[in-house]
Amino acid sequence: MSERELKRIEVLSKVIERRISTASGAKILGLTVRQTQRLLRTFQDDGAAALRHKARGRCSNNRIPRRTGQTNHLFGIPDGSQANGYVKRGRKPGRRTDFMNDPAVIARREQALAGLLAAE
Repeated sequence: MSERELKRIEVLSKVIERRISTASGAKILGLTVRQTQRLLRTFQDDGAAALRHKARGRCSNNRIPRRTGQTNHLFGIPDGSQANGYVKRGRKPGRRTDFMNDPAVIARREQALAGLLAAE
């Protein structure tokens, strides 16, 4: 358990033993009295394990996907493989990538450069 969770258990144990009040326990934990009462009820019903963070061992919702080619440890399939349904898209379409590679744009650019060179 983390330091924060251990501190919660320690303070809530003192509240149960009536060595400190719920309000002072809330102040120590930096929570409201209502939140402390909710934690206290959970602690009494389910024990110390109920106070641990529920997302422990899970990956973040905002995690960055693994690089292609790394194996998915659940199934042993490489992440970027065709069997997994991966389709390589190349570079992202954007303002410069598509525009600068367009043959019509390249021809106009060369024509403008030739006109500038002729003007000198």
